[in-house]
Amino acid sequence: MSEQKFRIESDLLGELKVPADVLYGVQTQRGINNYHISRKTMSMYPDFIKAIAYVKLAAVQTNHTLGVINDEIAGAISQACRELIDGQWHDNFPIDMMQGGAGTSVNMNANEVIANRALEIMGHEKGDYQYCLPNDHCNCGQSTNDVYPTTIRLAIIHMNKSLIAALTGLISAFRYKGDEFKDCIKMGRTQLQDAVPMTSGQEFNAYANNLEEEILNLERNVKLLLEINMGGTAIGTGLNAVPGFAKLCAANLSKLTGEAFVSANRSGGGYPRHRRLRQLLVGPEATGREAVEDLQRPTTDGLWSALRSQRDQPAAKGSWLKHHAGQGEPRDSRGRQSSMLQGDRQRHDRQLCRRSRTVAAERDGARHHGVALRESHLAEERHRDAHGRVRAGHHRQQGALHGDGEELHRHRDRPEPLHRLQDFHQSGQGGARHQPLGL
Repeated sequence: MSEQKFRIESDLLGELKVPADVLYGVQTQRGINNYHISRKTMSMYPDFIKAIAYVKLAAVQTNHTLGVINDEIAGAISQACRELIDGQWHDNFPIDMMQGGAGTSVNMNANEVIANRALEIMGHEKGDYQYCLPNDHCNCGQSTNDVYPTTIRLAIIHMNKSLIAALTGLISAFRYKGDEFKDCIKMGRTQLQDAVPMTSGQEFNAYANNLEEEILNLERNVKLLLEINMGGTAIGTGLNAVPGFAKLCAANLSKLTGEAFVSANRSGGGYPRHRRLRQLLVGPEATGREAVEDLQRPTTDGLWSALRSQRDQPAAKGSWLKHHAGQGEPRDSRGRQSSMLQGDRQRHDRQLCRRSRTVAAERDGARHHGVALRESHLAEERHRDAHGRVRAGHHRQQGALHGDGEELHRHRDRPEPLHRLQDFHQSGQGGARHQPLGL
């Protein structure tokens, strides 16, 4: 086994060893060393890598047109970007997807990969940055604060197309089922209760209608991402970008991708608001909720659960769901379904029984506990009552010995302590004092 070779690269923090055969450089290596959060690297997201390659390609074309980068370097960088778009060199993006800052490590990862690949194209060694610099050439007129958001927008736009294609196929399947079961009567449900009859075909078509509405929402909201801030650099003021960079870069990116991008720096500053991203991301969430009534699992699993739960509805006896039990599903000797659905239902019933017994036991325990507490307080009151009668008898004896008829009469007419305690509770003055803790 041969020993791994390294090359030495340096940045403002000093020198660092980088594997000799990789296309990334010192700043990527620092990101590898610093971030071990999700254990998921950017190489697992090819749509993002292709998107950032498009952004870098549009930027180098803009800088070349404006006379900032010469023909040789611009041509090599352009070829490196196109290779990334074609799916090459993606294993050279080992940065953790979760990182600090605004995505600086990922932006520099792309700059270093493109620069080192451009050096190879021009016939130089990797790391010989005097001929092509990651910062001064690949990141010319740019900043992480404009490259990263623009890349995310472009990646989401491309992913949105895949999502719409998948939803379109699902709509076709629902329409097919809607026609297949257009004559199958079942019970419609509202508030988890049987309502009025409907056909299963109508239900499938309702799912399809919801999905079609969500496709319209996705297509409308994705247009909010066409405003990009390339050329805004660090804070949106266009610092270090040549005049005209922002508008021309948006035009070049539009030509490369086929999207109608516009510059957000029309007035010389500011970034597009991130709420536009949030507004778009509401679409897939709503799609999952409306289509399958299951926000946590936006798949057809929720629809299947809903259909399965209707099989044993009291008013749905003889419905199409039960009818299909005789079409391929085994039945036992009594004519009942013996498929996996039946087993699922039995397990569900057993869980409900166990839960009911647990609740009943807890309720009985609480009842017995309350009875014990009441008996304890009654015993205490009886003890106080007996003690009060002894004291009253003692005072009566003392009054009789001293001839104090008034004292004897006063003790004879005094209410018993238990009566005083009951009156005290009824008056509402002793509730907090005598109320048992925890009840």
